[in-house]
Amino acid sequence: MSRKQKAIRLCDNVLCWNLIEQKPSAISKAKHHFCSQKCHYAWLSEQIGEKAPHFGKRCSKESRQKMSEACKGKYCGKDNPMYGQHHSEESRQKISKSLKGKYCGRNSPMFGKRFSEETRQKLSKAHKGKNCGKDHPNFGKHLSEETKKKLSESLKGKRCGEKNHNFGKHLPGETRRKMSESRIGRFCGEKNPMYGKTGEKSPICGNKNGNWKGGISFEPYCPKWTKELKERIRAYFNYECIMCGKTTEENGKNLSCHHVEYDKQACCDGKLVHFATLCMKCHTRTNHGNRQQWMDMIHRIIDEIYNSRSYYTKEEWKKLKEEN
Repeated sequence: MSRKQKAIRLCDNVLCWNLIEQKPSAISKAKHHFCSQKCHYAWLSEQIGEKAPHFGKRCSKESRQKMSEACKGKYCGKDNPMYGQHHSEESRQKISKSLKGKYCGRNSPMFGKRFSEETRQKLSKAHKGKNCGKDHPNFGKHLSEETKKKLSESLKGKRCGEKNHNFGKHLPGETRRKMSESRIGRFCGEKNPMYGKTGEKSPICGNKNGNWKGGISFEPYCPKWTKELKERIRAYFNYECIMCGKTTEENGKNLSCHHVEYDKQACCDGKLVHFATLCMKCHTRTNHGNRQQWMDMIHRIIDEIYNSRSYYTKEEWKKLKEEN
């Protein structure tokens, strides 16, 4: 039996150039030849920009459609080689380490480049409505409480302080101005996603809202919560926001009188009560996030600066008005 004919080629990896023996059929099918997978990956890593075999070329619409159809569902669900598997902590650390800084700054293929206006318009048009509503892969799906808790824990403190990629950086005035101008009128009127949506129609209204506290905002105030009491509170704090020091004039309207314990029945239920004057910005902040934290902070300000008091008594107020 005659020996099968084989062709000899050089490995295309310039750092290797080992001799490779292959069948003529394999030689004719491939443009490039490698002695190992390692050499193949090393060669691919060099094929960037003008060196890339497809640099400056574009696939026809028909080719793209065929490629899309061929790949649909190929690596999804059970067909994915990683289905049901998880990388070990060691593997994740190795992957993370190998990718750190690889495509950042000057190493990024887009470093110093900008898309033309025409390209941006095309990208915008291509993405419009693509992952919205029923077309979104998570449409109608809800994360379990366990998954939400895991996500929350994994993100805690991840992008805070020095870990934030913008830590210590400040945008120049021109950039801030451009960002401001680009947002003007963007979410106003009919452009606002909440336009015309109220009550039951709103996806963030009532118990659907993350800050929902059981409807306490609809509870009535204590009958003793009067304009005269509010005026005594503002006067006691010298008409200034106790958190930032903003005056009534700087606030643009009367300072808000905040219930420190978030109890609308304060003064009527016999419980200990404290109030605080806050500007619009600070008052909004106290109604979001960790309420206990805000309570502790404001209590400390009142205790240490205002002798644990937060308003003038009726007798004190009457005496002050007579003196003035």
